[in-house]
Amino acid sequence: MSNLRVFADNSDNTLQVPATAACAEAPPPLPARGPRPADGCRITLPLTLEVPNPPPPRQIAFDRQGDQFVLSTSNSAENLTWVGSHQNLPSALDVARLTGALLRSASRPAAASRYAVGFFVWISRYVLTGRVTFDAVSGNAERSPDIEGMLLELFTGSRAQGLVPLVGNINLLRREANLPEETRGRIERLTRILDLVPTYQAFLRHFLTDAENEGMERFSEADIRRYGRVISFVRNSVVALANRRPLRYDAATLEAYQAYSELRGADIASGTRPDFCAALNAALQERGGAEAQVANFVNECRLGIDWGARPAVEALRESLRFGLVGASGLPLLQQAIAEESAAANMRLEWLGRRSSFGQVFAALRDNVGLSGEGEAVRLTFDVGGFRQALRLMTILTQRGEYDLSALAFLRRLFGTEGNPPPLRVFADGHFREVPWQFTPESLRQIRELISSLAGRRHSSDSFAAHGMPALLGAGCALGTGGIVLSHTLPAIAQNRDLQLGLGTASSGLAGGGCLGLAGHYVLPAVVPRAVRNRYAWDLGSAAVGTGLGIGTYLLINLLSGGNPGGANPRFPVDPYGP
Repeated sequence: MSNLRVFADNSDNTLQVPATAACAEAPPPLPARGPRPADGCRITLPLTLEVPNPPPPRQIAFDRQGDQFVLSTSNSAENLTWVGSHQNLPSALDVARLTGALLRSASRPAAASRYAVGFFVWISRYVLTGRVTFDAVSGNAERSPDIEGMLLELFTGSRAQGLVPLVGNINLLRREANLPEETRGRIERLTRILDLVPTYQAFLRHFLTDAENEGMERFSEADIRRYGRVISFVRNSVVALANRRPLRYDAATLEAYQAYSELRGADIASGTRPDFCAALNAALQERGGAEAQVANFVNECRLGIDWGARPAVEALRESLRFGLVGASGLPLLQQAIAEESAAANMRLEWLGRRSSFGQVFAALRDNVGLSGEGEAVRLTFDVGGFRQALRLMTILTQRGEYDLSALAFLRRLFGTEGNPPPLRVFADGHFREVPWQFTPESLRQIRELISSLAGRRHSSDSFAAHGMPALLGAGCALGTGGIVLSHTLPAIAQNRDLQLGLGTASSGLAGGGCLGLAGHYVLPAVVPRAVRNRYAWDLGSAAVGTGLGIGTYLLINLLSGGNPGGANPRFPVDPYGP
């Protein structure tokens, strides 16, 4: 057999019969002897069945007897039979009892208002049964209001007159020994809302003036809707912060931002009013708490407004760019590769101007994703995809900028040993610390990639510091020796073509080796920050030296008549004369 359900809706059509005026007064005292005095308090509750697609509610009258309510004899015989056939009738009687107590805490006109009685029925049903949703008049569609936000609005300002004692009457239930624990919890939840009223009023003043909030009737219908979106955002924000939930940049926040911008556009442009995020920051600073300590909150809020309207993965990747390569992220990247970057003299400011830096970040960003939803959201990283992208970048070159940039990003995200800490990004509609989701195999691959890049950087730096000078010195020595041999060894000196070829090659080798060796040691010592890439600088110095050596040798050869040794083969002489 199905149970009865008290049908409550925030409309005048729910209760066809208002409560009687006597319900706003205390019940008549019970005499020591004689019959119970008549009590004029009668409440009509709409009852239906707890079934899918319930039938239209029946209006059932309840008469007060002391602090209790009983079925009224004014009900039809059919309704009395229908109600009495359900075993959970006592729960409906409890709703009537609490509704009557709430009516006594309100003013007399409230008892005659079907809207007010409907609200009291709804809140009584919530306290006693935990049912939050409003019922539609049709019985099919349901809405899920935020009960804390609604009560906060009701308890605030002029609308709160006569409603604050309502909480006191609800608290009377807590004296009952057989009250279920979940009912006590819902009562405590309602009483905590009163503590939020001062915070809500102070928070709201950063967005609306008191005159605007109390005189909405003078505004146009469009402006009333805009103010409503802003008020709803503020109310929900105060409730969320009180329950230690984060501020979300969801659809409601975006609507409030748009509405506030339309209402205050001229004042924001003139500088007489703060924009939405600045007003929110001022409200948070006044309230205090963890959210007020967020560094550069206004900037994060503006980014959140932008990213909140984007797909989740796109917003995540944009926040990754902000956190990694923004002004606050670059020092952490530099710290992650301090030793390698110092040895290679490649600071992040210089790498940031290189195309390799942006290419590596784009590959990293495109391989970061999201898994799960809500509090279970996790960051994912396709290690294989990033490794392949890095390989394609360096397929024709082994420039150290790629390795160093990749190493900086990987160490910043996953730590020196590949143990990834949570990362602060924009996920699930707000900025938060999100942990990574990795299998043991993925972690092993990340550690191997970091180790491989670090080893390659170490080998490269070692060769740049020791191998390159050795090669350049060997070239300088061999080239110088070749020049000497080309002019002292008779077999070569007497063969003009052979002498010219060996001398030219040796001059180029000597010039490249010697000037490259000088460039390796001299300029870095004089201007340490000038040389960013030791390989490029050494090779460039060697190339310049090679050109100078060859050019100088050929010029001397030309000026000496094609014989740098001094003898003119066109006028041979012997000991006996010409």
